[in-house]
Amino acid sequence: MNTSRVLGAAMVVVAGGWLYYAHTYSFWVRVFPQVMGYVLLAFGLLLLAQSVRAGRQPNPWAGADYRAVALSILVMVLYVVSLELLGFLLGSVLMFMVLGFYLGPRSRPVRRALITLAFSVGLTGGLYLIFVYLFNVPLPRGVWI
Repeated sequence: MNTSRVLGAAMVVVAGGWLYYAHTYSFWVRVFPQVMGYVLLAFGLLLLAQSVRAGRQPNPWAGADYRAVALSILVMVLYVVSLELLGFLLGSVLMFMVLGFYLGPRSRPVRRALITLAFSVGLTGGLYLIFVYLFNVPLPRGVWI
């Protein structure tokens, strides 16, 4: 069984549950959840139809670097756990640095470190500006500030 078929079936099941529970709300409250449920249902059915039409396909996980996947999951779990302690700015820069340095392109170490640092600081700063000033969402400050 290919992964598109499994994902499509899961999307249809989730959409069905979503739509079932959306009907328990009053009319105006349930409009947006119903629209999203029908969109999810449509995309799930489309994915199912495409996977059935495509037939059997090779395993997409063949040749995957499981160490990279495990490291990514570990770094993100540590990021979430340490977010209150380190704060959004320092924690995000460190997370992007570790992931970018390990998963990024292999070039000269100093150049790679500088590019990863610039990307990490730029992405974190951009996200900070968007969430704090545009969306007015307070982000964790950390105990070091």
